[in-house]
Amino acid sequence: MKKALFYFLIFIFSFLVCIPFIWYFAVPVSLIKDSIEGSVSAQNSRDGTRVSTEGLRKGFFFTVYADSIDLQTGSAPPLSIKNITVRINPFYLLKKQAVFSANGTVGMGNINGSFRLPVSGELTVTNIGINAIPYLTSLGIKGEGFISGKAVLKNNAIDVLFEIPDAALQDAVINVPLPLSWFNKIQGVFSITGNAVRIDSMTFEGEKGFARLKGNINNGVMNLELELMPDAGYFANEREPLELALIRQYQISPGYYLIPVKGPV
Repeated sequence: MKKALFYFLIFIFSFLVCIPFIWYFAVPVSLIKDSIEGSVSAQNSRDGTRVSTEGLRKGFFFTVYADSIDLQTGSAPPLSIKNITVRINPFYLLKKQAVFSANGTVGMGNINGSFRLPVSGELTVTNIGINAIPYLTSLGIKGEGFISGKAVLKNNAIDVLFEIPDAALQDAVINVPLPLSWFNKIQGVFSITGNAVRIDSMTFEGEKGFARLKGNINNGVMNLELELMPDAGYFANEREPLELALIRQYQISPGYYLIPVKGPV
C-alpha cells in the first residue's frame, strides 16, 4: 500500500513538472495569438470590437508577453496597451476557463487586471493621461489631466468608476453646450452593455460652478441631461457671462439650469 502511494505521488509530481514544458514547447505562439484575437472579435461581433497583438511571446511558467495590444470598437481610434505581461492559472484550463492576471502601460500610466473569462474580471487604471486615450481626443476632449479608476466586468456588462482630480481641459467639440475648461475635477460612474452606455452620474467641479451629467447613449446617440449650477460669487461682477446668455432658455430657477444633450456622439 505504501509503495503504491509512493508511486502515485511520484506520478503526480512528474506530471506537474512536465506541465510547464508542455506549455513552453507544445503550445505555439500562433495558437495563443489566434485565440486572443479571434475570441474577442467573435464575442463582440455586433459592436465591431477588434483586438490585434504585436510582439507576442511566451514565458516558461504560463506567462505571455506582448509589446502591444490594440483594442478598437467600431470606427473609434484604437486604445494601445504597451508592455503587457499576462500570467495564466493553468489549473482552470481543465475546467475550460481562462483565469489570468495582466498588467501593462497606457501612455505614462499603468493598467492592472484579473479576469475569469468569459464571465468576470476587474481592471484598475492609474494616472493615464487624457491624451493617451485616442477615443477622447477623437471627440475633441483634449488637455492635461490624469485618469484613475476601476472597471468591473460581469455577465457581459462593464461597470466603470473613474476620476480626474486635477484636469486642465480644452473645450470639446461634442454636443455639450458648456465649456469644459470651466472644470478641473471630474468623476463619474457609468456602465456599458453592448452598444448601450448608461451614465449614472458624471460630475464636473471648478471655480465657475458645478455640473452633473446623466442619461443614456444608445448606438452612438446621446439622450442626456446636464444639470448646471454656476457659482454666483464668481460671476457677481459680470453683467451676464456670454456662456450663460447662450443657455438662458434652459434656466429652471435662479442659479439652476437643466440642459438636454442629444444627438450623435
